[in-house]
Amino acid sequence: MGIEALKTANVRGIWQRSASSGRLNRQAGVTVFEFLGVMLLVSALMYFAVDQMMQSAAAAQNRMTAHHHSLVKQAVERYQKQNYASILAASAGGPVQITLPMLRATGALPASVADLNAHGQTYAAAARRSTQSGQPVIETLLVSTGGLAIGEMDLRKIAGMGDGGGFISVHRPNVVQGAGGTYETDLASFGLAPGGGHVATALFFNEAGVVEDYLFRNAVAGRPEVNRMNTTVDMGGNDVLNARNVVANWVVSNGEVRAMSAFRLQDANGVFNGGWTMSDNTWVRSIDDKNIYSGGTILGGNVQANNTVYAANQVSAGNQVYANNSIYTPGQVYGGSVYSPGQVYGGSIYSTGQIRGNTIHADNSVTAAGRVTAGEYLQIDGWAGEGGACAPNGLVGRDPFGKLLSCNTGVWSSGTDLRWSSYRAEGSANGTRFTGMGRHKACFLTGQQSPRSNNASCEVSGNPNDGFTLVETVLGSGENHWCIAACVD
Repeated sequence: MGIEALKTANVRGIWQRSASSGRLNRQAGVTVFEFLGVMLLVSALMYFAVDQMMQSAAAAQNRMTAHHHSLVKQAVERYQKQNYASILAASAGGPVQITLPMLRATGALPASVADLNAHGQTYAAAARRSTQSGQPVIETLLVSTGGLAIGEMDLRKIAGMGDGGGFISVHRPNVVQGAGGTYETDLASFGLAPGGGHVATALFFNEAGVVEDYLFRNAVAGRPEVNRMNTTVDMGGNDVLNARNVVANWVVSNGEVRAMSAFRLQDANGVFNGGWTMSDNTWVRSIDDKNIYSGGTILGGNVQANNTVYAANQVSAGNQVYANNSIYTPGQVYGGSVYSPGQVYGGSIYSTGQIRGNTIHADNSVTAAGRVTAGEYLQIDGWAGEGGACAPNGLVGRDPFGKLLSCNTGVWSSGTDLRWSSYRAEGSANGTRFTGMGRHKACFLTGQQSPRSNNASCEVSGNPNDGFTLVETVLGSGENHWCIAACVD
């Protein structure tokens, strides 16, 4: 059947004249043109749907690529901040390469992040040296390498999704172009050559990134500010460990300040040569046996000195003061008991209890309200001459040969020989005359003289406790009379 016959047959099949009315009526069925129209519409819809699906898949792939690139970029930033000083030093000899294994070895890139992006590309980074404000800094570039080349349109889209994003075009494979023309840099200065169809990110480590946002772990030549805090650090109850030296104007603690070995103080010359240490569970010791000075009070249950205690004023103790050597003060020593195996020096030493020591020495005098008792011997170093004057009575001494002497009635006496005293009363007038002779062991009349035996008399009265008196009585006047008495001690 030819075309024309087909057309005729289709027309006849669709339109027929009604025998009753003579009108044309449409019959059931579909023409070829209607069928072709429907097919064209369906094809167009399918093409549109497939195109949308392909665009959606490409967009998703681009987003995944951009996200993966961002993860690697963050790892490079972490690595760069951790190793900035060493990278800066090494970059003096040329670009420093940073690889994925290096990022993983330092923990900068988590193990969960894949090596390849959605286009099967891996990564490489390099840092070169530059200068900002007269100071050396590093500039780092991250690029994807290998895998499938990304189309030009997709490259530009991916570059626009990240901070510092760029791309390498197949038309200019030797440069990195920033998204929207934001920057352009050559790959050769970084030692990189990934070829066209790859994405890139410029991590130009400027001053803001180094100084303001981060406290740097390592020293950077010429940049002390990167190691300086600009605000108070709140540790939140956590420890600061393994610090060698902590230098501060003040150390304020709400609890304890602990030192594992020693607590040292710096002198005016900047030398740490004094402080405290503890080598056992009993004693806190001054380092290098430094002196301890206080203008106030040093208080303790016991104060013990192995050598000497000096006090410009007073040393007061509520209990006892012990010294293995000497206690010295130009003032006074007060205490219930003063004990020293050595010597106690003081202007005055006063104790309501005992004063004990190997030797008690006084440059002037020792006064006791009670007795002075010696467990062995009493050594008297001063000596006097027997019969010499002395004061007060009762004083005890010795002669050059060691004989004990006592001060008796103002005269040094040994007490073993008798001492005689003579008294005389004389007169001619009538009456009785009394001559005091003082205290003696005994007194008696030794002689008298009178012209007549019955006109005068002599008598000794008294006793050793109250004293003796020589009494002379004259009955007649005009003639001289005298009496003589002798006393013995």
